[in-house]
Amino acid sequence: MNEELITFSTFNHSDALDFGLRVIEIAKKEKLKPLRIRVSIDGDIVFQYLMDGKTSDLWLNRKENTVLKTKQSSMNVFNNQDFYKNIVDDENYAICGGGYPLIVANEFKGVFCISGLEHYEDHALIVRVLKEMKNK
Repeated sequence: MNEELITFSTFNHSDALDFGLRVIEIAKKEKLKPLRIRVSIDGDIVFQYLMDGKTSDLWLNRKENTVLKTKQSSMNVFNNQDFYKNIVDDENYAICGGGYPLIVANEFKGVFCISGLEHYEDHALIVRVLKEMKNK
């Protein structure tokens, strides 16, 4: 099963900051559990924030690795047995929602990650903020 990804014609470090700050704003306003948030572009972490109460970025690493390997959202991997069976036993990957590919001008450029909610809520929050950004 392939998913329709949200793509951008341009996306830079300032956009990554906007993404992260919007996620934080939503988390505070809606009184969500503390989150870990990361945006990487071209292999560099350009935004990362661990809200109070979060100390480890292990889940961010694992979700990011899943997206880097598959070029799909980690939620799509969770829902797709062909991807799932190839990495399910590897502890370097997270087979759950919360990792999402950054596609710029039809090219894979990086990863958005959120961890701290139920995995499907992590995924939904990424999609929500990306749709907001896309529709600006």
